Amino acid sequence: MWSGPASVGGLFVRTQGRRHRLSRRQQSELMRRAQDSVSSAVSLIDVRDRDQPLVYVNPAFERLTGYPAGEVLGRSWRLSEGAETDPKTAARLHDAVDRGVEIRVRMRYHRRDDTVYWGETLMVPIPAENGAATHYMSMQKDVTENAEAVQRAAHMAYHDALTGLPNRAQLLEHLALALARAERKESAFAVVFLDLNLFKQVNDRHGHEAGDRLLEDIAGRWGSIARDGDLLARYGGDEFVLLITDVPRDSVRGTATAAAARYADSLKRPFDVQGTPVQVMEIGVSAGIALYPEDATTPAALLLAADADMYARKRARSASPDSRVIGFEA
Repeated sequence: MWSGPASVGGLFVRTQGRRHRLSRRQQSELMRRAQDSVSSAVSLIDVRDRDQPLVYVNPAFERLTGYPAGEVLGRSWRLSEGAETDPKTAARLHDAVDRGVEIRVRMRYHRRDDTVYWGETLMVPIPAENGAATHYMSMQKDVTENAEAVQRAAHMAYHDALTGLPNRAQLLEHLALALARAERKESAFAVVFLDLNLFKQVNDRHGHEAGDRLLEDIAGRWGSIARDGDLLARYGGDEFVLLITDVPRDSVRGTATAAAARYADSLKRPFDVQGTPVQVMEIGVSAGIALYPEDATTPAALLLAADADMYARKRARSASPDSRVIGFEA
């Protein structure tokens, strides 16, 4: 026999095995206490009014959003949306409320102090006797930690952990997309393979920490000169790949050659790896170019062709390497 706290069941509660009818006032008071005690942010919205104002918020709502009840009652329930709220998700939410249907969404909201959090929101219509929704109940919980963990995992799956550049997986996806687009538009694109010269000496002489710092600096410098629409990826180790897309076929080789020269020239300026006592050393870059459709017509074949072109150029220059002198300051 249940002898704990009363539980609501229609107009009755059961205590010590006996049923007691609740008055409407008691029901309202019990529901208010229940809503005030739950951990989710609960609010009630009057959708009959054009502005759809908030008419009730519980303490969890105040804690989550930073808005005291006295400041938000009478204001639109959309006040927590802001610059970082996804407009498509918000539009889907607004449309569901306007149509009087239930909806669950996850999106970013802004607190009163403009800090951002991820909220999972369930919006449930409260119909009148005629079936039309007069109010909505919104139940929201903070899922920031979970959402950010998912974002980090997704980012790591497609980005290099050291440099933050797109990784090989993202490069291969973009290559496939570039290939499909070029076939459809009868345009061309280029794959430029960039291999750092003498980089192994940095690790051998000064340690992998110095090498990692140098890779971060090079990635930052190269990322700043990439054209809009191009993709610069770290392929692995000291190898990078530049994908140049949407180029007319009669100018793609010139565009790729100019890009390779621009990336090589950017290494002429000294790098300063803070806190690492190293001497002046030589380092540069060798570039290989493969064109679609001239040199290959699949992503894998294009990468192989660009890699082969890079090694051919490197062998041709082996007698007098085209190095770049880069200074390090302690």
